[in-house]
Amino acid sequence: MMEGFSCTYQAILNDVPLQIWEAITTDGPSATPLWVTRAFHNKPVFYFLNYARCYFHYLSPKFLSDAIGPIGTIILVIAVCRLWKSGGTLWKIIRWFIILYPIVFLFELQRGF
Repeated sequence: MMEGFSCTYQAILNDVPLQIWEAITTDGPSATPLWVTRAFHNKPVFYFLNYARCYFHYLSPKFLSDAIGPIGTIILVIAVCRLWKSGGTLWKIIRWFIILYPIVFLFELQRGF
C-alpha cells in the first residue's frame, strides 16, 4: 500500500484538496504558465489519478500476496491463465470479475482497516 495513504473512497475525498493545495503552492510564483497550473491541478485530474493508483494497487502482486498469501497468488495466476487459454463463458465471467474487483474494494474497505 502507498505509504500514509489508504485506498478508500473517503481517504481520496479527504486527500484531494490537500494534493491540489500542495501542487499549486509548489508551482507558486515560478515561470509555469497559469493555464498549465489550472489544466493539471484540478479535481478531476487528481480524482482520476488517485482512483487509478488505487485500482492498480488492488491488482498488484504485493496486495494479492498479502490478501491470499504467496501460494494463493501463484495458484490464482495459474488458474486465470488456464481460463484465459480455454476461453468460453467462464472466462468472460472471470474477466468481468477482474475488471470490477478493485472497484468493490475501493468502496467497501472504509471501516478503518
